[in-house]
Amino acid sequence: MACQMTSTPCMVVRGISNAAGDRDHSRWQITASLRSVADRLMQLS
Repeated sequence: MACQMTSTPCMVVRGISNAAGDRDHSRWQITASLRSVADRLMQLS
């Protein structure tokens, strides 16, 4: 909302580490999710 109020461009990039509802943390892929976000950010910059 702050970006909208000041006419500043804004982009949200999110990583998904697990399927919705999956509570078993051992199956979450946090590292892969972070790598994916980092790769995308490098493509955008």
